[in-house]
Amino acid sequence: MPSATSPSMDPKLLPKRALIDTGVFIRALGEHPNDPRSADCKDFVDAMVAQGNDVLVAAPSLAEMIRGLPVPQPPSTGAIIIVAFDDQAAVVLGMNFPVSALKKLATDTGKSITYLKYDALIGACAVRHKADFLITIDGGFSAQVPKSLKVAAPSDFRTKQMTLVAVPAAPAPTATGSVQPLPAPKTTKKQ
Repeated sequence: MPSATSPSMDPKLLPKRALIDTGVFIRALGEHPNDPRSADCKDFVDAMVAQGNDVLVAAPSLAEMIRGLPVPQPPSTGAIIIVAFDDQAAVVLGMNFPVSALKKLATDTGKSITYLKYDALIGACAVRHKADFLITIDGGFSAQVPKSLKVAAPSDFRTKQMTLVAVPAAPAPTATGSVQPLPAPKTTKKQ
């Protein structure tokens, strides 16, 4: 169900095949309910599933999610496809995500190299499994992925709303039926 405070997802904008990153996945499953981005994540995944579009999750995202849990159990979801980091994804990773670039990105962003390596694994899975988009709430992700992969936030697929502009009310007619002009705006002179 769409968030009460924002428009629903636009089916015409939704990709046919999208890989969602770990942050989007855990919020779509109900983690971090107070995070303002959670509604977008849940609504995006719900809309993709309702449209019959492919929602992919990279196996490295599962590793991120279950690390340190007392009983590591991946979440059960019927409509989400878990995609492997396999030999073809390894080639994508090796060709597009050099360690030197990840180290520079770590220095530039302050993110840990471990965090960025997981992002690189996830990005490689998106390319290898031919996702139309990588869906993320991590603003720096697009700096890591090949230009051929489109990166977007779940909110980018919301139905666009028109911006309303305030217009001054028309003057009311006088007793004689004529309309009085609006008063001129007050101006102040600078001394």
